[in-house]
Amino acid sequence: MTNSINNSQVSYGYDQSTRVNGITGSGYGGVSTYASNISYRAWNGLKSTSYGDGRALSVSYDNRLRPTQWYIPNVMRWNYAYDNFNEKTGRVTYAQNLDDGTLDRSYDYDHVGRLIEARTGSEARGHLIGQGGAQDGPYAHSYHYDQIDHEHDRSRSLGRRNFTQ
Repeated sequence: MTNSINNSQVSYGYDQSTRVNGITGSGYGGVSTYASNISYRAWNGLKSTSYGDGRALSVSYDNRLRPTQWYIPNVMRWNYAYDNFNEKTGRVTYAQNLDDGTLDRSYDYDHVGRLIEARTGSEARGHLIGQGGAQDGPYAHSYHYDQIDHEHDRSRSLGRRNFTQ
């Protein structure tokens, strides 16, 4: 694939199952290998990837085939939980950043599966134990719906700025 503006190129390699197993290119800061050794689980879930800068991603799953850990050493590490807040549908309810607690996230859903709350930082951790927390994360979102399934208001805070629609 060639970018018509700067003539940079990206190429994809595929395995026997037609899954991407490598990404190479030219024209982007002298980098020629973007990702390689991409491996998958039997059900096609991503298992690991090596990046051109020498870093590597690994992903772990639970017995229901849901990601439980996403890990790039010395860059970013995440743990995922699915059963908080009496949520038994398989949706992610908590994402814990093991390197920066302000990036932790909690998610809450209504009875039909719509996202109604998304919190970050200590507010997300407080949500786990039924308490609030300081708004030290990058955002907090709330969504409210009427009886006929229309979203009737939305509020969000980005850092310390609050918005309502």
